[in-house]
Amino acid sequence: MKPAQYRYAIVLALALAGASQADAIHAPPRYLLSPEDLALVEAAACIQPHGLKVDRAVGYDFRGTTNARARCRSHGTVDRQPMHYFVSCLREPAGWRCTNTIECLRAKIGSKEFCLFAPRGRMSEAYGAIKYVVQLGKFDIGQGGVSDDVQPNSRTVYHVHTEPAGERALRIQGHPKWLYVERVPDGYREIPEAEAKVLAAQIEEERGARGPVYAYFYGHHTGNPANFRADFLPTARIEEIRDGKFVSWTLDEYCGQFSGHLAEDWAKRERTIEHTVVSDDTAFVTATLDHGATVLTDYFVLLKVDGKWKIASKVQAARPK
Repeated sequence: MKPAQYRYAIVLALALAGASQADAIHAPPRYLLSPEDLALVEAAACIQPHGLKVDRAVGYDFRGTTNARARCRSHGTVDRQPMHYFVSCLREPAGWRCTNTIECLRAKIGSKEFCLFAPRGRMSEAYGAIKYVVQLGKFDIGQGGVSDDVQPNSRTVYHVHTEPAGERALRIQGHPKWLYVERVPDGYREIPEAEAKVLAAQIEEERGARGPVYAYFYGHHTGNPANFRADFLPTARIEEIRDGKFVSWTLDEYCGQFSGHLAEDWAKRERTIEHTVVSDDTAFVTATLDHGATVLTDYFVLLKVDGKWKIASKVQAARPK
């Protein structure tokens, strides 16, 4: 592959008709939210984190829980086509909790209409690579299925879902064989199979390293220290500068600060993993926690111990929004 400064690997795939039809059959039925729930979802999914009104939202029940999917009003464009935040929400006793914010783009490529999903800040790259693959004829876009982007009974669109895959890659799920495309100075090229296997292994390692950080997020949400103990090494240190003074905690001392109750401002907190770097059995993950007037940045060092990733240390920095 070319030097890193010229490289942006993007994994592309489109679901086959059979998979799409199965998803349509097994997807939970969706329904319109009540005016009260719609207002609460709008606040938690769009207004509080992004300063936007809701465009569309639907509810659905899954495994005994009440959920919602919301699409916020457009916050930008790609190739003059509107882009939206797409947010998943869960109703809990304290109210609606909304997470997993991604970007969606309803776009036309040739004669087909697509609904593209990508991590925030990655839509332009995903859109360009998908256009390249469609024009190249590497997969049959006629195999697209019936789905929707949060409105019930939507017309047929061709959905392409992407997910983070390190600093230079996006991955789209649903196809039995991944197609890897690399961004180069004059456009895109398909990555040879041998190089693609190396990238795929890296993607899986990065995914595994992020797991304990997501568990850490959940521990902060629930206030339950048991969520930290399972994913930190018992020797871990947690350190930061607080009120101008250096503080350092053992894992027991850190867990002792949590009461087991939800934080009062839990609905306003937005957590995002920004960067993941893996080198053999060591990993480095950067995450942000945005709430109130402060943005917190956590720097995690992880080690793979007995085949499982564990957080060895965490350092936090704070800055005013």
